[in-house]
Amino acid sequence: MLLASLDSLKAGQLNVVATSSLRALQLLSTFQAKYPNIRLSFLTMPAQQIEKEILNFRADIAIQHAPPEDNRLFGQKIEETPLKLAVSKDHPWSQKKTVTLKELKGQIIIMPSDLEADSKARGHWSRYINSSAHQILTLQSKEIGREAVANDLGIAFFTETDIRWDERIHGIEIEDTCLKEATYITCLEEERQSRLIASFFDSTISIGNQ
Repeated sequence: MLLASLDSLKAGQLNVVATSSLRALQLLSTFQAKYPNIRLSFLTMPAQQIEKEILNFRADIAIQHAPPEDNRLFGQKIEETPLKLAVSKDHPWSQKKTVTLKELKGQIIIMPSDLEADSKARGHWSRYINSSAHQILTLQSKEIGREAVANDLGIAFFTETDIRWDERIHGIEIEDTCLKEATYITCLEEERQSRLIASFFDSTISIGNQ
């Protein structure tokens, strides 16, 4: 009976880790709505640690912004979302509609502490930022970074979804280039076809294609 219920996704547990809760919780909500009997656990952690959780069997799924490095892992990009410049409503640019990357010189740019791991991805937006030409404020997570933006401690790059619901933040289009943030779902290569994990991949891929 237990094996039959697992096969039909009427029971089971999925342990998920992510580098940020901002996008990950939306994916979990969609999966939970489709499979309400599956118990979920969720933790956020730095990108440098996240693959170890999968390899050490402490997590089943990772949601991150860079492809996996270890060849024992399977990673699939489910979406790539344009980024905007996020500023506080108290920032002098709070009425601006567009900005160029050159205009960022002299501004304090807020970066997550695990940006180095994400920047290894080809074409990652951080490659446009010259740390010698900009003041960089490094914070523990993207969530803390958003609070720092809202409190006018600096500016950052967020998706429209990250910005839209927070009335304290104003989004500005980047005029001279299109910066994007990718989202990858990662699991053990040998577990990719398991019923539970395959169902999570299927539910998130359908979101990315919308």
